[in-house]
Amino acid sequence: MKKQTIILLSVVVAVIVILGAIFLFGKDTPGIAGAWETETTLLGISAEEGETGKLQFYFYEDLTGKEVTIANGMHNERAFTYILADGELTFTYESGDVRKFPCTLEKDTLVLEQHHALVTYQRISDK
Repeated sequence: MKKQTIILLSVVVAVIVILGAIFLFGKDTPGIAGAWETETTLLGISAEEGETGKLQFYFYEDLTGKEVTIANGMHNERAFTYILADGELTFTYESGDVRKFPCTLEKDTLVLEQHHALVTYQRISDK
């Protein structure tokens, strides 16, 4: 009986230590939720050579988000839902268009492989 009590107490202490570590260290590793931005070179007839714009992604905790393009004095938004799993970020836009990008996420840097190029986004907000 005494041996079983010691084993049970040891298991309880181990669980408390593990949960405490998850709680403490999990806060230092932010997920994808928040706002991300990259600067892009604009293409198209109306763009001046070398002109740049910004592409922003806003990822919310409820797995919804929006894509914001800021260029040539224009501001365009598209809503989406997303899934981040197994190193791949999948966007499903309201139009039904689905886009999948291999990605890496390290704290405040998100790298997406878009159109055979690596595009780096920086976190601009964690909300």
